[in-house]
Amino acid sequence: KAGVVRDVKHDGRFLFARQKEADALRQFMDKVSLGTNLADAQAQKFASEFSLYAAQLLLDACYKVYGDYMQFIRKRLLRVTLRMLRLPALDRKVRRLCNLRRLRNWLRLCRRLQAFDRGMPLYRRLRTQWVCFNRLIEMVEERYKYTTPGLAKDAKRRRGHLQKLGAHLTEDLALEQKTHNYKDLQEVAFSTRACFYSLLHYKEQNFMFAQLARAARELHRTAFLQRAFYCLRDRLPPSSTWPVRRSCPPFGLLRARADLLAVRSRLLGPHRRDPATRIRGLNRQALWRLRLSALEGPSFKKFLGEFEARCRHRAAAEQRLLVEAFHARGRLTY
Repeated sequence: KAGVVRDVKHDGRFLFARQKEADALRQFMDKVSLGTNLADAQAQKFASEFSLYAAQLLLDACYKVYGDYMQFIRKRLLRVTLRMLRLPALDRKVRRLCNLRRLRNWLRLCRRLQAFDRGMPLYRRLRTQWVCFNRLIEMVEERYKYTTPGLAKDAKRRRGHLQKLGAHLTEDLALEQKTHNYKDLQEVAFSTRACFYSLLHYKEQNFMFAQLARAARELHRTAFLQRAFYCLRDRLPPSSTWPVRRSCPPFGLLRARADLLAVRSRLLGPHRRDPATRIRGLNRQALWRLRLSALEGPSFKKFLGEFEARCRHRAAAEQRLLVEAFHARGRLTY
């Protein structure tokens, strides 16, 4: 009986403990279910309001992008506007700088040309000296190396003989270099000294032309032999052998060329500038013009024919006028 009582007490405490645990578990489950329901409600509320939140975020992003775009457009438009407003000023500034640079360039060129102008007399003198020196060296090489020995000295001596007649006419007889009448020349040109100088001039002139002809023939003959030799040796036309012939001319060709140049420079040039030659040439030109005018003008027989034709024409006209006056007024006066 006592053991039954202990079991009942023990079972009661056990049940009470179980009940207490069940109540605690129920409270915990109610608390958990309340939190879960609240979180579920909040989640459902957030899910229901997320579209509005996303739309708001999208609108905010669009507004921000549009604002940035409009700000960029405003800045760009402002930059373009300022640039367009700045272009005329830049154009004026660039034109001013360009004109300034152009003036500086012109001043530089003027300064350089002024320096050239100041140094031109010195340059001309030095240039003339340089050219004369080079030509002197060339003359020494061409004339004293290839000219026939004694030809230059003989030509110089004959040049003095050639110029004696011109010096006598201009210095002693005071004749001008113009056209003269042959009757006037007979009084001064047929003296003993003038005749002697004329014969000397004629002799030296013939010698000059003979030397020129000899040098020209020798030059032509040597050039022809050289051309024929190279054409036969290389079996080429003359035009193809010209560079070789020009690079290595023979000694005979160089001597003929030097002799021709020596005679031309020492005799032909002074002969052309000689007063006697000039007067003779002017007289020949005047005589040629006189003959040409005589040939082109009417002859005496032609002049008589034309004069007779004019007289007959005038007589016929006067006769016709007299006849018309007689028929009109009955008298032979008009």
